[in-house]
Amino acid sequence: MSVTAGTYKGNGVIRSSAELGTVEPKGGTSLVEVIWTATKSVATWIEKKSRQARNRRLDAYLSRSTDHTDLARRVCGMERNNQPNWSNHAAY
Repeated sequence: MSVTAGTYKGNGVIRSSAELGTVEPKGGTSLVEVIWTATKSVATWIEKKSRQARNRRLDAYLSRSTDHTDLARRVCGMERNNQPNWSNHAAY
């Protein structure tokens, strides 16, 4: 399988596609296995980014508490609801 891409030379001009090299699966690895591995990697990356975004929303929701009592109320409310996705709370 041949891989080509445009190259940038640093002067504001993108040159035409240049041969970057040949990518061959490791010995005995089928194309299906390579695609499956790449798909799993993308899914893992999306899950990580989604978890980070969820944590940022949660942090923002909790940081808007006005005092310790309000913070405890918000945490207890989330624990009581036991929701895996806390987007129902006004976290925006």
